Amino acid sequence: MEQLKKYITYRDTEIDHQLFGSFDYHRDILIVVKIDDQVFSYDHSQITSNFRKIYEISLSSQLLVNSQEYLLFLESQKIPNAPIYIQKEVQFSLPSPVVITPSQIVSQFIQQQKEIVPDSSLANPPIYSGLQASTLLQNRQFLELFADWLMVRSPDIRKYRVPLRQVEDFLYRYRNLKDEEFQLQLFKFLHQRERPAPKQSDPPNSAKRQTQRVNELKEVVSGQQISNILDIGCSDGFIVEQCGQALNLSKENIYGMDIRPCISQNITFIESSGTEFNPDFEHKIDLITISMTLHHISQYKQVLKNAYRYLKPNQFLFIREHDACTNEIKLLLDLHDQSFNSSLWDFPESNHSEFVNNCKSWFIGKDELNQVLNQIGFIEKKMGNFRAEGWDAHGRVWWGLFQKKE
Repeated sequence: MEQLKKYITYRDTEIDHQLFGSFDYHRDILIVVKIDDQVFSYDHSQITSNFRKIYEISLSSQLLVNSQEYLLFLESQKIPNAPIYIQKEVQFSLPSPVVITPSQIVSQFIQQQKEIVPDSSLANPPIYSGLQASTLLQNRQFLELFADWLMVRSPDIRKYRVPLRQVEDFLYRYRNLKDEEFQLQLFKFLHQRERPAPKQSDPPNSAKRQTQRVNELKEVVSGQQISNILDIGCSDGFIVEQCGQALNLSKENIYGMDIRPCISQNITFIESSGTEFNPDFEHKIDLITISMTLHHISQYKQVLKNAYRYLKPNQFLFIREHDACTNEIKLLLDLHDQSFNSSLWDFPESNHSEFVNNCKSWFIGKDELNQVLNQIGFIEKKMGNFRAEGWDAHGRVWWGLFQKKE
């Protein structure tokens, strides 16, 4: 078949988020119909009107034929194993009276993704269950840890000098609520007003956070020869920009990788989930950073294997992660994320039910992650914790510098 044009589309609120995490399996389906040997593609506005980005590329790869009527296009060379999920009952209209409902194709595709086994596990109960607060807060130790976290994280608690005992009493009183109602009551408690509609906020990487991360990284890699840097899961790109500039690197040698377009104009950006191997980087990178990203990727081991292949011999991987070695810690971290979205700030970032169905985290224990790194071929060079006081309450964040063995 001659080259056809294909749309690569990005997920949004109207796409089924149930089966993937924040950084996984986010794109790459196009359904077309073949009628009388003529192939029609579709106006994507009929699927959803708010795609993050739509663009065309040439496609000459093989077609996956589902029936004589339906063709499912996958671009395996460019974006392997990275489908987009479309709502099951959406209708696609041709430039003729024909109307199809490709729910069978999409359902089969979703079933294939259900069979993918994550490298780590979600918290039990998972974030979309609605039962995390009522499960965790029965445990007095973790109720107190969550209260300690709120005391530091909530601007309103600090502003109004709310005593710790009052925060603990609130959590105890509402500990049996389902998560959505719990977060609603928590917002009212923190802000002393009704919760408004969601509002998009500025990028989360504040100047203070950028400075902190830059200083951390400079200290860890002090004395090493670094000619380029790659940040996997770079978000808006500002942190890797600052880190690269602190290492006296030019834009051409500061790489950021993420599934969403970054904001920084001073890095070289690569659109990728991290699980997709990029041969352009093989054996070419001096320093790779993966900061608070691995737990968003269900198949995180593939990311680490790719990182190993990207590094030059004897060069370095820097990881910043949570040490989620028990289910209770995973629940606490999920409760942090719920609160960041739904109750902590002046405006919720998104609808609560949308958030918990979209944002899944496969948190990993430090010992488990170290074992995986060793099996891949990394050796530990340095390791430490980011917070001495309140480490358990504030996410058990640790860092490690690992060297590629040759």
